[in-house]
Amino acid sequence: MSPSPLRISAISFVLLWTASEGCATELLNPNCADSGSASGGPALVVRVRDTENQPAALGTTVRLEGPGPDQMTTGRDPEGSVVAAGNRPGTFDVVITRPWWTSPKRQTIRVPTPVAICDGFQTTHLFVTLGLEPGAPAVRQVVPVSDHIGVSSDPPLTRGNWYGRTQMMANLEADSTVSSEIEWFATEPEIADVTLDGVMTATCRKTPVDTWLIARSRADPRVSARVRVTVHETSLFVCP
Repeated sequence: MSPSPLRISAISFVLLWTASEGCATELLNPNCADSGSASGGPALVVRVRDTENQPAALGTTVRLEGPGPDQMTTGRDPEGSVVAAGNRPGTFDVVITRPWWTSPKRQTIRVPTPVAICDGFQTTHLFVTLGLEPGAPAVRQVVPVSDHIGVSSDPPLTRGNWYGRTQMMANLEADSTVSSEIEWFATEPEIADVTLDGVMTATCRKTPVDTWLIARSRADPRVSARVRVTVHETSLFVCP
């Protein structure tokens, strides 16, 4: 089977990278000159395309294995070709995967320590081409726009009030002949409920709590993904 164009259930672009140590990038340290600029950048940028030269970032995971915890980023842009990862120096093995697509060989990169504390990383750029595996199913992956969100439980941000509703979004990586519709389900509707089309509402709470929502392909219900939802505590003394 040759690769087919992607079908999507929602068009939304999320490209995230984080830095947690010192002034790894100018994006996150207000004490650095020109704070807020995008000059720092991530340690690694992977440009992903399929064998038909179409963007293939959606659902592609880039993992850096090396010193410290693994660093992992999944592409969530249905029309993008870029996945960015990495927020600390060191020597890392780069592992790139996408369900039902061939994985390129591991590569090793070295991320040098910035010369000055507020300098950004010297970004490494990789270019990879992924091919669809023989016998791959028509529906391969549900990719939520975010795998974790936080919502307030302050009224009117509670169930039954339109102003407290959050529209959940996810994209489907599948053949172009497949319906792109995604259905949503709540695991604990008494905490956070959701309609089939992804409108979520939360109940007022005196303590914060985590729950999960399920995004499922309508064309193939066996293909699904989970989104963690943190419902924050209310600022009220008593929930109405």
